Amino acid sequence: MRVNEVPPWIMHLELQASRDSELPRRLNVYNALLERQHDALVRSVVVLLRRSADGPETTGLLERGFPNEAPYRMFRY
Repeated sequence: MRVNEVPPWIMHLELQASRDSELPRRLNVYNALLERQHDALVRSVVVLLRRSADGPETTGLLERGFPNEAPYRMFRY
C-alpha cells in the first residue's frame, strides 16, 4: 500500500496465522525488495491473527551481528 505523504512510503502489511520462526528474516527480505522495487521507504507491520502465531522470535526487532560486536543490521517491524 503506497502512502502519499512527504516523503511517500510503502506500508507492507503481513497477516500471520501460524507461528513462523523465520518470520523476522522473511520480513527483512520483503522490506528490502519493496524498497528497491519502488524506491521508497517501507514500513513492515505484522498482524498476528491467532495467539498461537506469537513466539519468542516475534519481538519486533531483528538484529544481526557477530559475537562481541555491535549489530551491523537492525530491522524493526
